[in-house]
Amino acid sequence: MILALQLIGAFFLAVALTYGLRGYALRANMLDHPGARSSHSEATPRGGGLSIVLVAVLAAFIFWGPGASFTDQLLVIVAMVLVAGVGWLDDRKHLPARYRLLVHLGAALLLVCSLWPAGVELLGVALPEWLWAICILLGVVWSINLFNFMDGINGIAGLQAVFVGLGLYALWCGHELGGIWQAEYWLVLAVASAGFLVFNFPRARVFMGDGCSGFLGMMLALGIVSLLSVSWSLFIAGVILHGVFIIDATYTLGLRLLLKENLSQAHRKHGYQKASRSLRSHTKVSLTIAGVNVLWLAPCSAAVALGFVNPLLGLIVAFAPLVGIARALGAGRDDVQSLT
Repeated sequence: MILALQLIGAFFLAVALTYGLRGYALRANMLDHPGARSSHSEATPRGGGLSIVLVAVLAAFIFWGPGASFTDQLLVIVAMVLVAGVGWLDDRKHLPARYRLLVHLGAALLLVCSLWPAGVELLGVALPEWLWAICILLGVVWSINLFNFMDGINGIAGLQAVFVGLGLYALWCGHELGGIWQAEYWLVLAVASAGFLVFNFPRARVFMGDGCSGFLGMMLALGIVSLLSVSWSLFIAGVILHGVFIIDATYTLGLRLLLKENLSQAHRKHGYQKASRSLRSHTKVSLTIAGVNVLWLAPCSAAVALGFVNPLLGLIVAFAPLVGIARALGAGRDDVQSLT
């Protein structure tokens, strides 16, 4: 009963905060105008996703895991503030990418310290701690940025946060001693994201903004990476949940690297962006991705988590169709380029 009241409170608090932040953005002229990277046709206030950040930070003090030390808690809170803060500043006034990247690296380093040490084995071979730390550092930084890249059409990022948040709750149930938070924390994050969606989907009356998209990318990465303290299988199950965002963003970036493009140049080459132009609808694309999450990735994740499938095999099976879809949509290429 108490949890139900907390979730209801989190939802309506997120709705109220989003409404207030939208008004603030309009008064402060924090508007996203149509441009080279935009999939929208009219100026829209940004920064409304800070509501999710505020609810998530508040919930962090309520749902600390029984196995988390004060030092771990402090490191994570500082990382949360850093990523949300630099994103918010970028929403207010554009910051050079190098400054944002430095903050992202610093926040990721704090998370690595909070998770240290964690023994990780790959195919039965224990990874050296330094290699584990580098992999986690780069993975968190990439997650921060890929979530920002994927936040480009109505509802896509909020729906993803709801889905992965619910999935993390399911994976963490019964394993709280290994995590920073109790499993219920991820329910709160999902519910807060749903509250934001009231103003973002199907019609976007306010955008999430970099202050929240990067924050969500970091938090979901933390929830997934922390599962390594429980088992390799649960970690892979968590990665599978985030598959659509991981594959679309990584495939697009990888192909642009191969084509020797300027990676700092704004673009609209992600698979979801191409799909939204082809269908002339944000709603159809966001709901289709949600359907893929629920009908394909959730069962694949569950099969790995429950031990029905080898983790690496399950990852390949889950991701292979997503790679095929990204290629078929022409992700990473100009619209006029062929796929031959």
